[in-house]
Amino acid sequence: MARNLIIFSLVVLSMIAIASSETKKKDLGKIIVHGTVLCKQGNKTIEGATVTLNCTGQPQGDKPRQIITVVSNPTNAKGEYTIGVAATLESGEKLIHCKVTLKSSPLKTCKVPTNINKGIKGFGLTSVKRTDNPKDKLFLVPALFFTSSK
Repeated sequence: MARNLIIFSLVVLSMIAIASSETKKKDLGKIIVHGTVLCKQGNKTIEGATVTLNCTGQPQGDKPRQIITVVSNPTNAKGEYTIGVAATLESGEKLIHCKVTLKSSPLKTCKVPTNINKGIKGFGLTSVKRTDNPKDKLFLVPALFFTSSK
């Protein structure tokens, strides 16, 4: 009887430890990226444009580095977008080396990406702003531009 109680206790403690570690993974904050997409001709906002966020995970041990790619929702009428992703991958890797690039523009007269503010090469996220949640990291990206021709 005592042996069964000890085994049961060990199983329960293991389950609590696993649940606790999973909760910690989920509560590591977010990476939030905010910016604007404009047309170079007249600095007009582009509604419906998209950008891509590419991040690499910090490798752990001999595991290969993971890469994630997230495409934003279409920009609003002000040309603004916001992307939010968990700061840690399911594998436990922290996201590092994130860049934002232009993806698409719905305007036929302004759909060629430019490298202004590294819209083609990728604007690296470096400057963090504070948010209401101290675990979250907010990155403000300067305006990225499409143009009418190469």
